[in-house]
Amino acid sequence: MHQKATSLELGQGELRAANPVNIIPRETADTVTIKKINRIRS
Repeated sequence: MHQKATSLELGQGELRAANPVNIIPRETADTVTIKKINRIRS
């Protein structure tokens, strides 16, 4: 087992603990972030 967890792994663990039924895929989260950035730039 890896002793050092990445921030992504920690984030997914928090999501699972908070809402085990609805885990947000990383692609979806990235898409939302990109849309927010594009909105700020435009």
